[in-house]
Amino acid sequence: MRFHQGDGRVSIRQRHAEAGEIAADSYRGRRVRLSAQIETDNAGRAVLWMRVDGPNMKVLSADWMEDRPINGTTDWKRYDEVLDVPPDAIGIAFGYNLRGKGTVWATDFRLEPVGKDVPISASPTKPLPNAPVNMDFEQ
Repeated sequence: MRFHQGDGRVSIRQRHAEAGEIAADSYRGRRVRLSAQIETDNAGRAVLWMRVDGPNMKVLSADWMEDRPINGTTDWKRYDEVLDVPPDAIGIAFGYNLRGKGTVWATDFRLEPVGKDVPISASPTKPLPNAPVNMDFEQ
């Protein structure tokens, strides 16, 4: 199965990524959803991703599907990511990525504002330690 309704269908093989970036002006102070239809064939680790950038290249929020990658062979399925775009956001970057073997196809990308009732998809990040730990990499 390789056909899916949509204007453009992009495929990537092996370790590769496809990405785009837009100015955040129209989305500041809002919650946004990135969605795409994705199909995989023997994929090592495929992900849809989105990142909100602020001044001085600071990452304000991001979701790389680290806790929910697409593995193996899958039929077309819609995947969503939802992030808040803070008032000081400069840009929104998004795309999809394949790590390892296999092929991934993607189409029907959409970026749209959603209500605050739609939950954020990114996993909470752990705070960084204040001092170096595990400097001998034994743990």
